[in-house]
Amino acid sequence: MVLAPFAAVVGIFFGIPNQYTETYVGELTEMYARLCSVEEPKIIVVGGSSVAFGLRSDLVEQELSMPCINFGLYGTIGTKAMMDLSKANIGEGDIVILAPETASQPMSMYFNPDAMLRAVNGDLSMMLRLGKDDLMEMVNELPGYISTNFEVYTGKATVDLTGVYQKSSFNEYCDIAYERPYNVMPELYDSVAEIRFSPDDIEREFIDYVNEYAAYVRECGAEIYYSFCPMNELAVVSGAEEIAAYENFLYENLDMEIISNASDYIFDAQLFYDTNFHCNDAGVVYRTVQLVQDIRRAQGDNTPSGIELPAIPTAPEPTPPPAEEDDPSAPPENADAACFVYEKVGNYYAIAGLTESGKARESLTVPYSYDGVLVTRILKRAFADATALREVTIQTNINQIQNEAFVRCSSLTSIKLYHTQPSMITVGMAGGLLEGVNEACKVYVPQESLSYFQNDYNWEAYRSQLRGYE
Repeated sequence: MVLAPFAAVVGIFFGIPNQYTETYVGELTEMYARLCSVEEPKIIVVGGSSVAFGLRSDLVEQELSMPCINFGLYGTIGTKAMMDLSKANIGEGDIVILAPETASQPMSMYFNPDAMLRAVNGDLSMMLRLGKDDLMEMVNELPGYISTNFEVYTGKATVDLTGVYQKSSFNEYCDIAYERPYNVMPELYDSVAEIRFSPDDIEREFIDYVNEYAAYVRECGAEIYYSFCPMNELAVVSGAEEIAAYENFLYENLDMEIISNASDYIFDAQLFYDTNFHCNDAGVVYRTVQLVQDIRRAQGDNTPSGIELPAIPTAPEPTPPPAEEDDPSAPPENADAACFVYEKVGNYYAIAGLTESGKARESLTVPYSYDGVLVTRILKRAFADATALREVTIQTNINQIQNEAFVRCSSLTSIKLYHTQPSMITVGMAGGLLEGVNEACKVYVPQESLSYFQNDYNWEAYRSQLRGYE
């Protein structure tokens, strides 16, 4: 009787097919299967989405005459989980490259049980590769997963896919093969996700875990190296001294050879696609060539790469934002304009703060324009300490909300967006948008767009807080 409810939950979990197989996270089972299928000595590149978007496995195999396993998918899954899963098939003669993104979340013990439940597709062998604590988090998350999975299964909800973030974007190597000819970011970089080289962003526990992983790799008769991920030069805010100090910290604390220089992986902004770590079609070749050369040097081979580098593409001029009268979502609202403090950013204005009268309001609509000029972003801590604020409405003119924008808004329960596609508005991953906000706060998007937001690369982190409205 005590075990009956648990048995019922487990039965439903394994009995109802995973409805997220064709989503972006659904590719994890393919990566795992490919890793387990290659028995000969191979190169395994472990990391996050910068590996998925930044590796041409076919070129690595061509240059190094070894199969290459792309084993990087998504920052929301976490670096630790990818290391755990990679242990399924590390053998004699393998070369393991650990290449997480240079940011606090990938360099931590972060784990997302909801994303992992959707990614493992009920594969018990994958689940048992994870640590005990992670498994317990997944068990605790099971009721929520089963509920949403059942709603999709019965047609009460949908899993709508669009753009690059779906399983069909991967090729047989588990590399992203979706055509991405140039940089699509409005300013060629994402200012929400600046790249800072700070040892303070690296958890001590994570360093210890990586070193334990390195020891395991060597026990298997394989070699392990650390490399850097591709980084957008416009997003890098650290100078040469900070970068050198970061590298020295890794040299002193990681129990493995660091085969790359960070500066070699800071590439031209035109070589990126939609984030500061995701390469476009040309950028992936530049990153692959650099990694091949680093691996060769680590093996005592200075032979230059035979891969021809493509020309650096130039993104087309961005389409000007619509005039106020052309806003497709709703009549432009500027009634609350006097409640905000503005800062000029390029050719547009940004919301930098609130006036005293603004801080006293319970409801605010972010204005469409100020002094006749479009308002396009909300800066860090723009709404900070607005303790009376309960509702914020954001019109489609806003294309970026920086982390901690609503910090210490203790009464905030609703952030309403008019945006119909997640690509229309950039937010920080790992909960940065809602950092320091009332736990009850929800983000409301048009009902017909809810599934798009829930399955988007950046908005995935807010899945549990997203709601639809008619």
